[in-house]
Amino acid sequence: MSADPVSATFEPEDAAKLLDVRGLTIHLKVRDRVVKAADGVDLSVSAGECVGLVGESGSGKTMVARAVIGLLPTVRLECCDGEIMLDGTEMLGLRTKELRRARRGRVSMIFQEPTSYLNPTMRIGTQVAEALPKGTDRRHAIERVQSLLAQAGLPRGQQIERRYPHQLSGGMKQRAMIALALASNPKLLIADEPSTALDVTVQAQVLRTLKHLHQERGMAILLITHDLGVIAEMCDRVYVMYAGEIVESADTLTLFENPRHPYTRLLLESLPHRRRDGEGAALKGSIPDLSMLGSGCRFMPRCPFATDACREQQRLRVRPDGQAVRCILEDASDAETGADEYPTLRPAGRS
Repeated sequence: MSADPVSATFEPEDAAKLLDVRGLTIHLKVRDRVVKAADGVDLSVSAGECVGLVGESGSGKTMVARAVIGLLPTVRLECCDGEIMLDGTEMLGLRTKELRRARRGRVSMIFQEPTSYLNPTMRIGTQVAEALPKGTDRRHAIERVQSLLAQAGLPRGQQIERRYPHQLSGGMKQRAMIALALASNPKLLIADEPSTALDVTVQAQVLRTLKHLHQERGMAILLITHDLGVIAEMCDRVYVMYAGEIVESADTLTLFENPRHPYTRLLLESLPHRRRDGEGAALKGSIPDLSMLGSGCRFMPRCPFATDACREQQRLRVRPDGQAVRCILEDASDAETGADEYPTLRPAGRS
């Protein structure tokens, strides 16, 4: 089996990639500790594609997204290395003004907590208008703001553009964030847990809005979530991230029908509809402290298949079909024997 990185597998040719992240490594110095938020992350998104980045909270997903748009935390960076090519522009290392210029018309981001990113002293319409392309005249700006708010699913006739953020519900604020993100006509929209803080009904509405915009505009989306159900509904391809590393990547159908990494399989087992009893199997344990990582497989303490061999560092192993897996079990399956067998994963509470 090839030992090439995931970016050389089922992904599109380099020329077709709108976003191409290679070897992204971000280590933060927090007091006397080094937090390895991302370690050698490779991922890509093509024009018009919807790609998922999934994993539990603390996996490093948001850090990767922030690196793409140049909004890393204001703490000391012990290491920030790799490549982030966005529509032909290298984003790492750009100064503030250069970043703003590089982002405009290329990428926008919807944040998990809209209240933290909407200016409480400005009307919604004014905030959306400020993000419009430079040179938009006042009359067209008013029409464009109203159109964007409507596209984001906010009702016409209620003068949403004249309201302040505190006058909107949580779902309306998230939709206002979507309108704000769309104002610059980005080629890539990064959506970081866009529906997490909302009730189930509003979550579904927001996701439907994003799906409609993706299909209508042909806009690429990088969707960050901990919910594989959302991935199944929205995405063409998916990367699974755990403790700062990509542990599996595949097209969405392959991932759901044939998950290879134990972490992915346990995530899928936690979905209620995957079990006959209608109850998800809780994933035991938690993400390790990213400042106290060993040299071996980072999932080893929680893995039902762990052996002493897992104490060694694991690489992404690429299958002939392009699915990539960071697990030593790949060496014991078709990589060496020609078979395609994994140990049976028994859900929690079953014999």
